[in-house]
Amino acid sequence: DIWRDHLLATPTRYGRPPTKATVARRLASVSSFYDYLCWLPKGSPWRLAESPMTRVKRPEIGAEGKTGYLDEVGAAKVRAAALDAGPRTHVAVEVLLAAALRASELLAVDVTDLSVERGRLYLTGTRMGGREQKVPLPAEVADDVDRLRGERTSGPLLTGITGEGRWEYPDLLHAIDAVGRAAGVERLTPHMFRVTWASVADAHDVPTEHVRVMLGHKSVATTQRYIRGIREQERSEAAVDKVWAALNGGRANAEEA
Repeated sequence: DIWRDHLLATPTRYGRPPTKATVARRLASVSSFYDYLCWLPKGSPWRLAESPMTRVKRPEIGAEGKTGYLDEVGAAKVRAAALDAGPRTHVAVEVLLAAALRASELLAVDVTDLSVERGRLYLTGTRMGGREQKVPLPAEVADDVDRLRGERTSGPLLTGITGEGRWEYPDLLHAIDAVGRAAGVERLTPHMFRVTWASVADAHDVPTEHVRVMLGHKSVATTQRYIRGIREQERSEAAVDKVWAALNGGRANAEEA
C-alpha cells in the first residue's frame, strides 16, 4: 500500500500525476512478478508462500477511459488548423490520426522506418515492449510524409525546432495544444488522436480485434477503454428493434399454431 501511495503521489516525466490506469498497470506488473515467485519449485530460495500483492488495494478503473476524442467534424477542423501550423506539425497530426501511434512512437520514427509495399507507404513503429509494427498510411498522408522527408536518407522523420536532432515531447505537446486552440478544441493532446482513431473505427464497424492490433494493445479490455460509443445509441435502437421483431415473429407463429 505504501508503494501504491507512492505511485499515486509521484508525477510522470511530463509533470502530471499518473492516472489510475497507469498505477493499476504498474501494480499489475509487480503482482505478476510475485505470482511468478510463488510458482517457483519447492526448495527454491526465491520461492514465496504468498504474494504480498494480494493485500494491496488497487485503484478502481471504469470500463471507459476519460480521455476526450474528436468526432469527424472536430478532426477535420484540427487537420485544417495543423495545415496552417507548418509542415512538421501538419505531418505529426496527420500521422497520429492515421496510424494511431503513441506520441513517443511517432517521435522515435526515423526516415529509414518508411518503406513502400504493395504500392503503399508503410511506417514501421516500435511499440511498447520493443515490438515493431508496420502501419499503412493513407495516400494523402503518405504524400505529406514524403514531402517532409525530402531527400533525407537518415535521421528522425520529425526533426527539432532548429532542423537538427529529434523533435522532443514537450515541443510536440505545445504544438498540438496550439493546433487545438486554433481549431476550438480545449486541451488537445496526442493521446486524444488514439482515442479518436479507436472510436471512429468502432463507429464504422472495424472489428475490435483489429482496433486492438492497430493500437498495439495486448488486451482487448484495454482497447475497449479507448472506444467512445459514437454510435452506441443508434446500435442500441437497432438491437432492440431486431430482438422485438424476433419476439413478434415467435408470437405470430404461436397464434398460427
